Amino acid sequence: MPSWNGRDSYFAKFNSEGDLVNVFQIGGSGDDVGDGIAIDKDDHVWTTGSFTGSIDIDEDGEMI
Repeated sequence: MPSWNGRDSYFAKFNSEGDLVNVFQIGGSGDDVGDGIAIDKDDHVWTTGSFTGSIDIDEDGEMI
């Protein structure tokens, strides 16, 4: 998966057999750093990190 600019963060989902299901990219106009990831009791995925410039956090192509 190519970087949008600078460094981007990624996280991936695998099935129980270890096969890749999906990859999610979090990136923007500068460097983006993923620091942590957690899954809550309702299977929601939470990530932490930082970015410079603008960022697209839902892969819709729109920077905020």
